[in-house]
Amino acid sequence: MKQLCTALQTLAGLTWTGAVRGKAVILPAVLLPAMIALSPLAASGNARLAGESAAWLGYALRGAWIILNLATLWLACSAIAHEIDRRRYTLTAVKPVRPLTVWFGKWLGILLVQGTLLLLTGLAVFAGGRENLREGRAVLHPDLPAPADAVRERLAGNPPPEGTTEADLIRKETNRYELLAPGVATRLRFTFPQAPRHALTLRLATAAILGSRHEIAVDYELIPDSPSAPTLRGAFPDLRAAGIAFDISLAAWQNLTVESATLVLTRRVTPGVEAASLLFRPRQDLTLLCGGISFRQNLLRALVVQFALTAALAAFGLTLGILFSFPVALYMASLGLLIILVSGGNVSETTAQEREASRLIRIGVGISQAAQYVIPSANETDTLRQLLHGEAVDSRDMLARTARYLLFLPLLCALPGAWALGRKEL
Repeated sequence: MKQLCTALQTLAGLTWTGAVRGKAVILPAVLLPAMIALSPLAASGNARLAGESAAWLGYALRGAWIILNLATLWLACSAIAHEIDRRRYTLTAVKPVRPLTVWFGKWLGILLVQGTLLLLTGLAVFAGGRENLREGRAVLHPDLPAPADAVRERLAGNPPPEGTTEADLIRKETNRYELLAPGVATRLRFTFPQAPRHALTLRLATAAILGSRHEIAVDYELIPDSPSAPTLRGAFPDLRAAGIAFDISLAAWQNLTVESATLVLTRRVTPGVEAASLLFRPRQDLTLLCGGISFRQNLLRALVVQFALTAALAAFGLTLGILFSFPVALYMASLGLLIILVSGGNVSETTAQEREASRLIRIGVGISQAAQYVIPSANETDTLRQLLHGEAVDSRDMLARTARYLLFLPLLCALPGAWALGRKEL
């Protein structure tokens, strides 16, 4: 065990030394500070509703994520490929080091380099925007039955309609739209994980607003389950925009325990004005934000997920560098990254009839779903979106992603990589 730890430490140190001396670290070390320094200039003219600080954070982190991911692939593909191409790796055949040990030693060295760059990026971002950036707040969705349960209840034991499957109906239920009709109340219940304090933020995204030149006003009521707490009433601003975020003061609920509340939305009736269509998806477009964690904690969670994602990319590039020469490995890694970016977050929605008619569609959907499972997005994960929108990165989701990217996927890449590495010594 001691010999194994010594070998891993030595290989990781050699990888660190080689990376620091090479372009794979010098280039991102120059580009990352430049990206963070120039982000305020780009954000100054694109603040929009999120505010200049949030826009600056978006430019800085998106750019940093892309640079780090590309640098990880470059360093991983070259870590062993250069030794093999220059016929230096054959020297390890006479040393008592297993190929799997070599693979993990190189991988740990790459993680050490990229982890250092990621940590410096996080410190720079926190130092630059800590005064103005928002805390990460818990996101609450309406208390609706799971899409699968809603579909099964609607089918009541009967088979799905011809040409569709239960999976198709579940997907449609997830994206189901509801109409906010004038004068008709829409009621949705929310459960609070803990008693809310200070203020709630209600986010409502609307779609398909057609032919309206007049203001669209919606009144709301937040009716608590506690009889001692008063009902909160107010009105949203004009909903002709694509979406709004509206703060609801909870001063009237101070020192009261409220575990749940019912939100009632009623669209105002304007006499003599033809009502435009106003649609929203209850499961996705309507959320309440409350409580939460500090921006520092939220940023730390996002950095943990990004580090785990870096580990997966490093494992992928390292194995490619063993199987192919450096130029070919880098090309294939870049191509794989592009495929993930294009297809990872966009799985085609097809009916059962279309899938049966075309094998190509089935193959394409399968590849897209596999890419989405492996790495949903290589430069803008869900955690980054949550961080930019002031939403708390869920700790359970962070742990699940970390286990997948830091443990499962590297091990999956290590086995063929070590096997191929052993063959290179023969």
